[in-house]
Amino acid sequence: MQIGIFPTTFPRATLAETLDAMVALDLYASQVDLGITGLPDLPEAIDPAAVARIRQAFDSRGITMNAVAGHFNMVHPDPRVRQAGLR
Repeated sequence: MQIGIFPTTFPRATLAETLDAMVALDLYASQVDLGITGLPDLPEAIDPAAVARIRQAFDSRGITMNAVAGHFNMVHPDPRVRQAGLR
């Protein structure tokens, strides 16, 4: 079995720095949080060029993407923020 993590465990300034922190600890499986890629956490659409850039960043380090997170804060104190997440 290969242990994986949620990459926000290693908050860094860039996707590359986040993935490098994972590799430094021999972690090669991850659920992808789009927020670490420079995209919104729950985008309406994802540009194919961004997908290719993200895929290359993972592949070049040998990190497997096991899942893509799609979430928002359902308990945010502002009801407008909660409603926006329900789109």
